[in-house]
Amino acid sequence: MREHPAVRGIVEHLDRATLFDSEARAAPGPTVAFRHWIAAVYFLRAAVELMRETAIRGELIVDLAQMDRVIVSLVPRWRLVHRLRISDFHHYGVLGPGHMQLEFQLRLPALGQGNIHFRVNPSRPGLRCQISDGSRNYKYFLTSGFLVQDHLEPRPILLPRLVDEQLRQLPKALHAFVQVLRSLAVAGENLLAQPYVVHPRTRRVTYAGRRGRSGLYVTVSDLPTIVSTVSPDSAEPKN
Repeated sequence: MREHPAVRGIVEHLDRATLFDSEARAAPGPTVAFRHWIAAVYFLRAAVELMRETAIRGELIVDLAQMDRVIVSLVPRWRLVHRLRISDFHHYGVLGPGHMQLEFQLRLPALGQGNIHFRVNPSRPGLRCQISDGSRNYKYFLTSGFLVQDHLEPRPILLPRLVDEQLRQLPKALHAFVQVLRSLAVAGENLLAQPYVVHPRTRRVTYAGRRGRSGLYVTVSDLPTIVSTVSPDSAEPKN
């Protein structure tokens, strides 16, 4: 398999995120652990941005909108990573244990009103939004210690769980990305036609030429689904 520069970059970012996740789990205290997990968030975001930038440059056989739908279908909580990075880098910073931050938008009806009920407790936050016409025309993003939540999540999710989930799902998105690289399509190459080795315990697939690196793998049972997901005629989000 020929290696596209973006593929090498994505694998590198996933390796860095994996490193910081490991460092966080071995950290001596919650503040240090939090800082390592936030560092992992930056590299998880970078991996997806490389896929999107490749689509923008026209180097895929699908357009950016189709690639975005594939990413959302395979990595549904990527939006939380996206918002975390924006809040930390562009807004006020995400400070970690003992700190809370809430960003929200409400669209009120004419002569209507809205209410936000917010329980200020970093370990057990509570949030409820109400608009007088009964609509759900609001958005919010909450960080509270190790917890993250937006208006699409029914309850907060732990940051270490989010990072772990991304590290398990992004390799599948990478596999899908490789399938739609224009350079591979022109060359008539297919990732599934490449020699691979299946690990007997984890059922992960390592492709020939990767020299033992684990960045590019998927579970055997996922392969047909992922390939059909990203075909140009069927790159639609899963229900």
